[in-house]
Parts: sequence; structure tokens; C-alpha cells
Amino acid sequence: MKRKLFFIFTVVFALLLAAGCSGGDTSKGTEDTKTPDSKVDVAAEINKEWEASGHAIVDTAEDSPALREQGKCMTCHNGKAFAGKAETLAAINNEVESTTCDTCHGETGKGLMEAASVKTAIGEIALGKANLCISCHNGRGKVPDNASSPHHSVQGDMLAGINGAEADGKVYLTSAHATVADACVACHLAKNDNGYSSHTFKMDPATAANACGSCHNGLDTYNRTAFADYDGDGTAEGIQDEVQGLMELVKGAIDEKLAADGKYVAFISSHGSVEWENAAKEVSEEAPSEELYKAAWNYFFVDFDGSKGIHNPIYTVQLLQQSYKLVTGKDVPNAVIR
Repeated sequence: MKRKLFFIFTVVFALLLAAGCSGGDTSKGTEDTKTPDSKVDVAAEINKEWEASGHAIVDTAEDSPALREQGKCMTCHNGKAFAGKAETLAAINNEVESTTCDTCHGETGKGLMEAASVKTAIGEIALGKANLCISCHNGRGKVPDNASSPHHSVQGDMLAGINGAEADGKVYLTSAHATVADACVACHLAKNDNGYSSHTFKMDPATAANACGSCHNGLDTYNRTAFADYDGDGTAEGIQDEVQGLMELVKGAIDEKLAADGKYVAFISSHGSVEWENAAKEVSEEAPSEELYKAAWNYFFVDFDGSKGIHNPIYTVQLLQQSYKLVTGKDVPNAVIR
């Protein structure tokens, strides 16, 4: 409760400060704070949105101490550590905290948003305010190596069109989305109908026009119709539907190949590795082939990005189409190949 009250106070203070409010006249009572245009109402709405978001969660799983209390992991999995640039729990009085106001809007977060460029695990980036987001939402420098699995936050990698398991000799393209000013912030914190930046951090169709309208006129969904039929089902559907169709094709192709070989029956991502499971539920990190490993990496890479192609449509489609070809030796049937 104390944390929630502190969050509300922080947002209210910031909004009042931005509005140039002196806060000295109390003769009007409290009725003004309940009007639709009230800064207090905005703060309350932002607080409710944040509370329902993933950024408000403090993981209580058994492995959370390793994530939130140790070294480089702690920096992104413990909001207080991020804000304080701490690498040991003792440096922040043994406190574990979610991603709060101060995590992003404190000195550390503001510094990243205002920097011309910042160094990250995937290289130096210059994405304006999104420098803050990508400093954590990246694949931690992991690349396909015939054993590893992608990290679970590869949004930065996908946006930049890097670190997919690319097929030899194939020219891969990338979307113009990486050139959007402030990138993540421009879309995920687009202003809603009430005139403030939404803090759900999700892509709400209600804000599609504000988030994407400058390039995609009249857009009312993020699942906009793809330029072509990429999964070969006979219809050019929404890009997210096309990507979902390709993911199913890739998984099906891998499963079919494993069944034909007889040694393994499934592939999973676990403890940072792609693991191959046999009928007895025993697992191995030794990939059956480079082609199967690359296809599995790309399947998880697209899955962990979470946008179903929105962050980088062309790169996503190419990775999945080429993954299918790596496993089967042929292009996706009846599909337009990119």
C-alpha cells in the first residue's frame, strides 16, 4: 500500500510541476480534483493502468532471487537496482521492487531517454526515449550458437533486425519501424482519448490512430492486412495472422522431422538453451542438426518478441519462411516468399 501511495504522489507531483501549479490556494476545496480534466484523475488512471501492467509485478517464483538479486540480471529485474545502478542487493538495502515511477522517470531513466545514444548488450543504440526501453528489452547479446535459446525479451533485437538465425546466402531486410522517433515510447505510450500517455504498455486498438496514424492513415487495428499471403493458406490476412500461420508451419515441420528421425519427440526452450526431448522426457542440448536448431531458435525468437510481426514484419516473415525451408528443403507451399 505504501508503494502505491508513493506512486500516486510521485505522478501527481510530476503532473502539477509540469503544469506550473503553485499548489498554494486551498480555498477551492477538493471538488476540482474530481473533474474530468483534473490532474489527480489523470494520476489515478495512470496508477490503475500501471498496477495492471507487467511492470508492476514483483515475481515471487522460486527462481526470483537469482533474477532480481544477482549481478546483471538484477539490473533489469529489480526496479530499485535499475534506478540505483546497483549490482548487489546490499547496495540497495536488500530491497526488491517492481518497475515503478522512479525506475523510468528517475535520474537513471531520464538520463537514458535524453542520451544521444547508449551502449547495450546488443550494441550502441540511438532511439531517443526508447533508449530506456531497449536497455532492458533486448536479447542480452545472445546469438544462435547451436545450443542457446533466445532471451525472453528480444524486442530490441527484432526491431533492429538482428540476431535471428539467418540462412546462408539469404538477404534479410528490416522494417522502417526502427526509424520511428522514440520507437517503443511513441507506440506503446501513445496518447489515449483522455489526452495522456497510456501506461498499460500494451498496444490498445483504441490508440492505434494516435500510435500509427502518421504513417498508416485510418488504422483501427494493429493486425493490419499483410501485403501478401505469406503462410500459403490462400488468403492475405492480418500480418499477425500470417505470422501465426508461419509459426504453426515451422513448428509442424520441426515436429514432423523429429518424428521421422525417431530420436526426439519435442523441442523446448529451458534454462537458456534449446532442448530436445525424447519419449521418456529426457532432454539433450545437442541439436539433431544445424537446420533444426536454426528453425527452433527462430521459432522462439519470434515467440519471445511477442508482437507477432508488428515490430519488424519483413524480418519476422523472412526468418520463419526460411526456417521452414531449412527443415523441409522447400519453400512454404503457395506462399509469397520474401
